[in-house]
Amino acid sequence: METDTNSNYPESPTEDDEVFLCKGCGEILEQGRAFELAGHRWHLGCFRCHSCATLLDSDANLLLLGDGSLICNNCTYSCSSCGNKIEDLAILTGDQAFCATCFKCRNCKRKIENLRYARTSQGIFCMSCHESLMARRRKKAKASKQIAAAGSNPIVLDKSLPALPPNAVSQSALRESSPSGSYSSDHLKANHERQRDTSPMS
Repeated sequence: METDTNSNYPESPTEDDEVFLCKGCGEILEQGRAFELAGHRWHLGCFRCHSCATLLDSDANLLLLGDGSLICNNCTYSCSSCGNKIEDLAILTGDQAFCATCFKCRNCKRKIENLRYARTSQGIFCMSCHESLMARRRKKAKASKQIAAAGSNPIVLDKSLPALPPNAVSQSALRESSPSGSYSSDHLKANHERQRDTSPMS
């Protein structure tokens, strides 16, 4: 776990030289010794517990968080899912910690890879399940809005009714145009005869 950085850095660095940054302080690792763990490197003085800042050594029993932070054995987390003490890789999401085995999608139960996930009030979801659940939620909300809009502005559905007789149609049309709403049959006959008298002769 301890690395000698003298072999990695010649006295005059060139463009081809690989530069390593300390995971603890972010500074360039110069000549000297460093710790290396899971692809990250630390100055000896920066190899500390992220929680209590205790200086760790190469023999320390520690936990590596998903973001590369170190946690000493005294500060380790318990998995929010299984309740066991996390002794290898912990994934923190907000105030919850998960062991690598339990960090699964709530919907499809598959292990979440590359830490690409969505955390909601219902749990943790892989991105594909989250996107499909959100699409269903949007579709349901759209349907609810349409139903609500239909309730405030009812749609008249076309219902098949029997046809009215021709004389009933003309009488109902006349009733609708009348100010009083009704005509006597004598009035209708007189009106019909008046229209015949005023029509042009052919």
